Amino acid sequence: MVVGSILWFSATVTAFKALNQISASKFSIIESLSPLLSIILAFFFLGESLTQSQIIGTVLILVAVFMTVYDKNSNFGHFSQGELIALLSISLSGLALVNDKGIYQVTPLSPTLATMFILPGIIGMIYKPEELKKFHLVKKSRTAIKELLIMSAIWGAAAIAYYKAVVISNSLELL
Repeated sequence: MVVGSILWFSATVTAFKALNQISASKFSIIESLSPLLSIILAFFFLGESLTQSQIIGTVLILVAVFMTVYDKNSNFGHFSQGELIALLSISLSGLALVNDKGIYQVTPLSPTLATMFILPGIIGMIYKPEELKKFHLVKKSRTAIKELLIMSAIWGAAAIAYYKAVVISNSLELL
């Protein structure tokens, strides 16, 4: 769980860094590689099978990503720093998802999920303790607190549904 928390925290930090350098639309397309990576990693680490549709989907995703980042001024295109950071982010999140699937195969969902959401916050506070000094800005705003609570409730419900799907699925293919 600690490894998973570190992976998710690192994926989130690198995603934010990438989004500061590239457009959200470009990041979204690059992010489509994450399920692809999860499928491949699940094949190697969890013994899941690769289907013909997954292989065809993989090729289509790779073509789409290449077309998005292709630079006509270079021979075969190159990745900008933001695109490379986005690739790092999706690599971390793909690995984290496979790690989570392995964890959820042997541990109960609710306490594990709670731990997996609390630990990245703790890691964040250790990583950048100076950010805690800004917390007073949130406490002063009732609107910010209300929005954070609503966002947390929605995110929590989505996470429970998502990870419940991870638990009951035989494969990461549909995720």
